[in-house]
Amino acid sequence: MSELSTQQRWILQPLTDVGLAHDQVHSLVLRLAFDSVVHGGCLHPSHLSSLVEDQPVGVRRAWIEVLDRLTSAPEGRSRTSELLHAEEPPRVT
Repeated sequence: MSELSTQQRWILQPLTDVGLAHDQVHSLVLRLAFDSVVHGGCLHPSHLSSLVEDQPVGVRRAWIEVLDRLTSAPEGRSRTSELLHAEEPPRVT
């Protein structure tokens, strides 16, 4: 894997701050990217949280911060709150 840019390091910093190893961070980002491609970029917030549901609370909070940094608008406004409060799409039974 190539060297991360300053912005990439800043985005992922919350995960490394809580002690996740490089390979754990890489695995989470890879799962996020793969699921995003498979689902056409339309992942429900509950799915985003499920990627770390087996992790300690500190890691789950750090993951939300990473998602916040990934989805922040260029002018610095956060969209994570909007995403986390979105209505769940209807389920097909």
